Amino acid sequence: MPFIKIEKIKSGLIGFWEIAEKDDFNLANSIFKSYHPNCKNYKNEYRQKQILATRLLANKMCPKENIFQDSFGKPHFESKEKYLSISNDQDIVVLYISNQPCGIDIQSINKKISNISHKFLNKNDFAKDYNEKELIHLWCAKESMYKIYGNPEILFKKHLTIFEIKGDNTLHGISSQPNFLFNCIINNLKFKNYYLVYTSSFKEL
Repeated sequence: MPFIKIEKIKSGLIGFWEIAEKDDFNLANSIFKSYHPNCKNYKNEYRQKQILATRLLANKMCPKENIFQDSFGKPHFESKEKYLSISNDQDIVVLYISNQPCGIDIQSINKKISNISHKFLNKNDFAKDYNEKELIHLWCAKESMYKIYGNPEILFKKHLTIFEIKGDNTLHGISSQPNFLFNCIINNLKFKNYYLVYTSSFKEL
């Protein structure tokens, strides 16, 4: 089956969906139409399938909610009583629902990212060497933090720093963007051949 699972975590729920030819895309086209309402017009067929799979996953996790997007494309529930974040890579879609502002990111471990590290790595980040494993982890962490607000005023290199607490190997993130000051914990979840990172313990500063 294309649907994989819904995993309960301390800060909420994370759902996983693997895109397959047997997915009920007819159903997907009839539900959650407020999420990418014009996706039928997208030229990229693969992107269409990712969006439709997201709708199917949302139907499993929160069938009574409506998902909208702000002017920057950040998804949110109509009720705004809960928060969500969405990510996808290749055939995998993940959806994170939490009772606090949150972000999630998933990336293939095979992705090469060192050639763009100068765009997101700063001198205070925990990744000190051009180690591909550390860099993809850092990229995912900053993506998840960015998605908490999803505002382009937040710059990965300038405003987001990921540091490691010595002794417990916990990653913490801090945003120094004046309009979006916050910190959070960065969590990892093992999933197949992917890095999956999500935020928790969000706190405005």
